Amino acid sequence: MKNQAKSEKDDKEPNWSPDSKSIVFTSNRNRENWDIYKMNIDGQNVVHLTNDLAKDDRASWSLDGLSLIHI
Repeated sequence: MKNQAKSEKDDKEPNWSPDSKSIVFTSNRNRENWDIYKMNIDGQNVVHLTNDLAKDDRASWSLDGLSLIHI
């Protein structure tokens, strides 16, 4: 995954939305914990989706692109 979001932390496990306009990914950019983020494919509009003490990863889109699931 090319680091479009320009983070100094690790970004991994990218997953394209069904409409190919967004990517969800796992990152430890806010602290040493892994959370789920979403951004446009150009790296703009990064949104921090999960924020808890558990390791959140492997986000996947529903077929209609309206929902996400992660482990």
